[in-house]
Amino acid sequence: MAWGKIFKYAIYIVLGVLPFLAFYIWYGNNFSPEIFKKIISIQGFRPVGFTNLVWFFITPSFDTSIFRSSWYIFCLISAVFFIFRSEEKGQKIISLSFVYWLVIVMLSSGETDLLAWYRFPAFPFMAISGAWGIRYIFKKADFMTSFLGVGLLLGSRSLLVNAFRPSVSSGVFRFVIPALLTPSLLDSVFNKKTFKLLSRAVIVGVVAVGMWWNVKHIYNAYELACESKTCPMVPSTVLSNLHYPVIWRLFVLGEPTLH
Repeated sequence: MAWGKIFKYAIYIVLGVLPFLAFYIWYGNNFSPEIFKKIISIQGFRPVGFTNLVWFFITPSFDTSIFRSSWYIFCLISAVFFIFRSEEKGQKIISLSFVYWLVIVMLSSGETDLLAWYRFPAFPFMAISGAWGIRYIFKKADFMTSFLGVGLLLGSRSLLVNAFRPSVSSGVFRFVIPALLTPSLLDSVFNKKTFKLLSRAVIVGVVAVGMWWNVKHIYNAYELACESKTCPMVPSTVLSNLHYPVIWRLFVLGEPTLH
């Protein structure tokens, strides 16, 4: 019975796709058969390979260089986690949609080719999976999940670093990480409600600070990239110059200093 339903739904999908495929072929041939065939031949013989999927996991392709976004990695880990652990019906649908688009990316994009528009449809599913991941680590709040949360969700601080804006000092970093993980470690050892609440409070704080750093990076992306020998980006837009009521000063960078 289950296989019969799957076969029936597969027929529905094929029948639903055929009209759009027929229209696509008709439009291309009607516009110019020669140009249409040439485009299909070029697009259909791109240099593809088995690293297509690997390249999707390496970079979101926002730039011509690898984009070190720890939140992107967290969303990827969450998406893969819920592929194997989809307990709710909605999670199964989102995971299936994510995997479906990964297949599209593998089959249609070139190997190691930085074509971001092939990846964009997968990002909403990754964002949803990331939100589920945050909910999951907040609910468990044990040492393992807290380690992943602290280690990844605070990584956006590195996006605010350039030649004139240093990263956090090694001493501060080596003090903050153990301090943030101590409540979850104590909870794992003593299994006390107080330590569990402290662990969850740490996760809430980590998420809030990580989101603030993300917004700050988006708000100052042009300035951060151009405080260097070269300026690879286009000038700021109106959106990046908006002064949000009351809180806008939270997103403005201070004066650069040479270190």
